[in-house]
Amino acid sequence: MTAPSKIGICNIALAMLGGDSIRDFDEENKRSRQCDIFYESTVAYLMEQYDWSFARKFVDLQAIVEPVPAEGLYPYQLPSDCLIPREVAPRASRNYWEIIGRTIYTRCVEAQLYYTRNDYSVDWFSHTFENLAATGIAVKLSPAISQKPDLTAQLFNQFLAEQRDAHAVDANIGNEYRAYDETPEVDTFVNPPGTLVDFLGNAT
Repeated sequence: MTAPSKIGICNIALAMLGGDSIRDFDEENKRSRQCDIFYESTVAYLMEQYDWSFARKFVDLQAIVEPVPAEGLYPYQLPSDCLIPREVAPRASRNYWEIIGRTIYTRCVEAQLYYTRNDYSVDWFSHTFENLAATGIAVKLSPAISQKPDLTAQLFNQFLAEQRDAHAVDANIGNEYRAYDETPEVDTFVNPPGTLVDFLGNAT
């Protein structure tokens, strides 16, 4: 199997729409321009939605020298490559923490942060994520490229199914098996992906 690439992922998306492939984002055609617009936003959306194993990072936080407020919260600098903070160490301790701007406030002394980094390099992507990204891009391309509402809806349903499977595969990397909660309203396994309108709206 060939290594993933941005163009390769976009060409998979275009193939789902019955469109011709592209060689570069700088080509003077609608397909290239649309792929260039939607690629990074789709990848960022997917990475924010879920704690992917390939994008995880765990670091010691850098303390900010300033007075500790009356609530006893210590300020730390949010890492520059942090896309989404997931948990302040020690993990599963339920220590209180909050984000204000680019600062983390927590009651932990010598805190550590578990987070999703904002490195969108395809070299890190798993094959399930690569496939999911291609389907997500196809959904966003569909209104402009195919102009077939039925196809857009069909691809979005496919995206939801692939998203669930991709989350399940990634969640079970390691020795702690995790399954979906039976009640979606209190599901701690995945963040419900919403509706087609919500997903397409994320592209703007």
